[in-house]
Amino acid sequence: MRSHLICALSGAATGLCLLFPEIGPASFFLMVPALSVQSAAGGRRRFSLCHSFCLALAAAGYAPVFSLRPDLSPALIFWADLLVYLTGCLIHSTLLALFLWAGWRFPCGKDLRWAALSLCWAVGEWLLGVGPLAWPTLRLSLALWRYSMFLSAAPLGGQLLVSAGIAAVNALLADLLCRKRKAAAWLAAIFMAAQPLLFFLPRTPSSDFFSVSLVQPGGTTTGKEVAAIEERAVRLVQIAAEASPRLILLPENVILADLSQDGVCRSRWQSLARQCGIPILLGGQRQGRAAAFLLGADGQLKALRIKSREVPFFENGVQGRPFRLLPPIAPTTLPADPGPVGAFLCYESFFSSLCRRAAREDAAFLAVLTNDSWFFSQQAKELHLAAAVFRAAETGRSVLQAGLNGCTAVIARRGQVIAQLKGEEAGILTVQIPVEEGGTLYLLWGDLWLPLALILLTAAGRKSVRQQGRRLFTPRGRMCYTIKKRKKERGR
Repeated sequence: MRSHLICALSGAATGLCLLFPEIGPASFFLMVPALSVQSAAGGRRRFSLCHSFCLALAAAGYAPVFSLRPDLSPALIFWADLLVYLTGCLIHSTLLALFLWAGWRFPCGKDLRWAALSLCWAVGEWLLGVGPLAWPTLRLSLALWRYSMFLSAAPLGGQLLVSAGIAAVNALLADLLCRKRKAAAWLAAIFMAAQPLLFFLPRTPSSDFFSVSLVQPGGTTTGKEVAAIEERAVRLVQIAAEASPRLILLPENVILADLSQDGVCRSRWQSLARQCGIPILLGGQRQGRAAAFLLGADGQLKALRIKSREVPFFENGVQGRPFRLLPPIAPTTLPADPGPVGAFLCYESFFSSLCRRAAREDAAFLAVLTNDSWFFSQQAKELHLAAAVFRAAETGRSVLQAGLNGCTAVIARRGQVIAQLKGEEAGILTVQIPVEEGGTLYLLWGDLWLPLALILLTAAGRKSVRQQGRRLFTPRGRMCYTIKKRKKERGR
């Protein structure tokens, strides 16, 4: 019971790092008590300890679900939130516990146990973003989004490599605590120091900049404010046009209409684009799904993109929409004036593969149009911003996130938030951003490093097991046996 309590407290503390980024660096050692207890256990007990840790991690990390206010009657809101919370906690904690336990069972020596734990944990996090029920928000790396120096591994192996690094440092510190190995302390120190050193490596600055205005109308789409939101958005666009930006961004659901079908709404926004003489990228609806519409400076509808990754339980398979087992493969870039822009809607920014595809299609920058007014907690909105921070670091592109009532921000290519609108009130953010070219190593191989690392670990693990199993001394030290001979003697 005591061991399970230690694992649960360790998991809950680690989960709180995801919600409160001020204590994010503590995630480098908060897993140590749980891993130390698990190392002394075995068999089914070890799996139950792993599950206690992961269940507490999910329970703390998914707490913002209770601030969700879906478009339901007040009597059903709590039960809907509770159903989503319990389902996510049970499914995802079990998945992570299985791979954490697999890290303990991986065929390698004790000297490589830290590598097995970190890589198996990364595989578990990868599976959180696969399939129709993908919900990749329970990732250790999200705790470090405010600390750009710790994101230096993201251009090499993405968000999963940062999570694997956190797990590796925790495993090494647990090894130091249990086995008093000084080598573990040195390796942990090297892991901690390597990322800040990589951050300060010089990069080629961009010479071409352009101006963009992000509009935050404020309000929520859950009541009678829909018409008021559109009115405020029109006024703010007219004000933003005075700064003569080359593009104006508005958030998801700023209009709840299909610009390609609704003639009244289309004519209003077309005349606004012609009046301003500036292209406008805004979020609307298309065939019952969220969509991004790009209007040219002449008012013509240049391109649109329908949301491909939908939120489980709330968008995919509900409100008369068909349930999609696999997201459709569609273009991720829109032809804007400064260059192709990677346009993503809300939940899509959590998926590295989509943003990676846009960057490989020569997107000059990435734009995230989001509506987080469904959440009343600031932690949930900042978690969404954390995903955009990692997409910037992974792709080497600037990311512009336009929110309906919060977390409207501009993120530089190294993952630094260089400008942000404070609060949930209406406002305008106009910035100069560079036109990025080239890319990162992550754009080339994505998450392919993970299976390659597992193959290398398997080969190294077999060699380590053979070396450790050649000689096994008796307690008195008088005779030595091979493992096979000792098993035969025990069988007799």
